[in-house]
Amino acid sequence: QYVKICSLYGAGFYYMPGTDTCLKVGGWVRAEYSYGNNGSFAWGWANADVNNRTTNNSVMRARGYITADAREQTEYGTLRSYIAVGISTSDVGADTASNTFSANRAFIQFAGFTAGIAQSFYDFYSVPASSFWGAFPASDTGDPGWQVFAYTAQFGNGLSASISAEERRDTQIVSAMTAFGTGGVTTTSSYGGFQAPDVVGNLRLDQAWGSAQVMAAAHNVNPTYYTAAPTANGPSDKWGYAVGAGLKLNAPMFGPGDYFQTQVNYTNGASRYVFMTPNSNWFKATGATFGFGVLSDSVYNAGVAGSSQDLTTGWGVNAAYDHFWNHQWKTSLYGGY
Repeated sequence: QYVKICSLYGAGFYYMPGTDTCLKVGGWVRAEYSYGNNGSFAWGWANADVNNRTTNNSVMRARGYITADAREQTEYGTLRSYIAVGISTSDVGADTASNTFSANRAFIQFAGFTAGIAQSFYDFYSVPASSFWGAFPASDTGDPGWQVFAYTAQFGNGLSASISAEERRDTQIVSAMTAFGTGGVTTTSSYGGFQAPDVVGNLRLDQAWGSAQVMAAAHNVNPTYYTAAPTANGPSDKWGYAVGAGLKLNAPMFGPGDYFQTQVNYTNGASRYVFMTPNSNWFKATGATFGFGVLSDSVYNAGVAGSSQDLTTGWGVNAAYDHFWNHQWKTSLYGGY
């Protein structure tokens, strides 16, 4: 009887006693076991399977979050703060209390602004909604969260536009050495210091039939010094970019909650907008022959002072259809290139 229900923001909110603040507390826990996943839930079949006695055929992990959503009305609209904190264990159980803490949301929303750890305003296609393996190449930052400082304008009838300054999305910068004295070996150069955030913008439409979005991002590519030059100068910065479009179509005529979603991206000097979760350079070994697929934002010749960056281009498309047999069971068909 002491708790007063707050109906302004939907089910689950109640007034914090003695205040005008409405609070909703929630959470979830997930436990998983898999056999034959090569020691990685994220990468699965693509995780460097050597198929010998060192292979981790069994994999276990658990994750749990507690969420808190606090809102109150002000003269400028709703003031909201949201946080999600918990634990997330590793794939093969090498966990201690110090490395299991996880938090993927901590943001404030007020008068159209969103600031903190949320989700990139470039994102549209949701990977984990349809795909079991989180490493499937896409631009989705939903699982880890992303640092943003954004403003969203609502134009009515489901049309909105956002502009956001965000944590930079970088992969690596490759400094290709000349063949003289190095054997043609390719070395990797790191990014310089964080000088400028990525600038992200989108135009979005949400209707009863589904949603559509077009988006773009600008990304500063700033290498460190030449690694084999007589001076300590480095290549000049360049600005890369990403452009994309997404579409979601609801299909209730085929099942309760059915939908189709897709997104296409093109990048120049901003490869992580095509592949958000890179953790390696791909390679294939056949006998004594190796083929490498280096994921980079740019390449420059570290052996020649004054050489400039050559930005890397890439593109990708994702698509999925989710069919709900009922409210408890669904089947997802997904793919990408």
